[in-house]
Amino acid sequence: MEIKGKEMLIYLIIFLFFICNGMKIAEENSFHKDYMDYRSTTAINGIFVVLIFFSHCTQNLTLDGPYDGIYVTMKESLLQMVVVPFLFYSGYGIMESIKTKKGYVKGIIRNRFLKVLVHFDIAVLVYLCLQMLLGRRYEIWHVVQSLIGWTSVGNSNWYIFVTLVLYIMVFAAFIIPLGKDGPVRHLLGIAGIIILAAVYLYFMKGWGVPTRFYNTILLFPLGMLYSMERDKIEKICMKNDICYMASGVIVFVIYYYAYCHARESIFWYSVWGCAFMAMILLFNMKISLKNNMLIWFGKNVFGIYIWQRVPMIILKNLRGGIYTERTYVFIFSCFIATIFITMIFNYVLKKVDSRLFKKR
Repeated sequence: MEIKGKEMLIYLIIFLFFICNGMKIAEENSFHKDYMDYRSTTAINGIFVVLIFFSHCTQNLTLDGPYDGIYVTMKESLLQMVVVPFLFYSGYGIMESIKTKKGYVKGIIRNRFLKVLVHFDIAVLVYLCLQMLLGRRYEIWHVVQSLIGWTSVGNSNWYIFVTLVLYIMVFAAFIIPLGKDGPVRHLLGIAGIIILAAVYLYFMKGWGVPTRFYNTILLFPLGMLYSMERDKIEKICMKNDICYMASGVIVFVIYYYAYCHARESIFWYSVWGCAFMAMILLFNMKISLKNNMLIWFGKNVFGIYIWQRVPMIILKNLRGGIYTERTYVFIFSCFIATIFITMIFNYVLKKVDSRLFKKR
């Protein structure tokens, strides 16, 4: 059943208000040196996980209000760019850990791969029970594949699959001893991940897998490269406002050209993603958006991403779908319910982690 839409613009205005709350603009010829610290990157992730919520929620809507075109245009202009910061910051964070934490790579399968997989599988089982209550059944092989994110039982899945694949790539590229640990070894490891990602991309494209499974994957090793070359980049972009503006103009030109050609090839789609992330970095160098609301959403990307479809499914099937005729109520109810479910399962997952992933 489709939902008759009203005006998404009201939600965008409210969300923009919260984004700008506590915003700080650096003074002339000065910059926010902490733009890559945990709070800054988490706040940016918080913005994009909410945009993903809007995107998934409006998949069930007929946006025919007089101002809905503004949101529709924004949504169609972003496409997979909404996941670009997650991949980039994840790559950056992992590279920072590899550089500073001894034995980090050896523990990535247990502490990253298995933990994400367990959390995800708990969610899949919940979705499976929900679908069974609604009278839907799946073949055993479909359910098995859903446990790694290859297929879905109503949940969001592809990003988790890509994340698991990337963790395996990091382990494979860095576990092999290739000389003394240091910048050269790190760059060789990143090169290995780029090669593995290119091979993955090639086969996924050849198998006709949906493009979302691979068209932004190169942003992960780009984040790792940024970790290695950050100081050099900042010396150029943060030298003064003139250099900063010149960098912005160059990035925008690349962004616009790649955007116009993104649908022609995966190469230009990847360039588009890289340029989009560069624009975010430049923006954050000058404008800080750290506030507690965005940081909370950024800390709970997994929960918001995974659980948001539960209230959407329930409300679409409750009382013959009567609630889906009330657009504002539907979106607001799904949003509040997603936050509530995320908080509950955060508590559950902490208990699970304390049993399965005790620090050795």
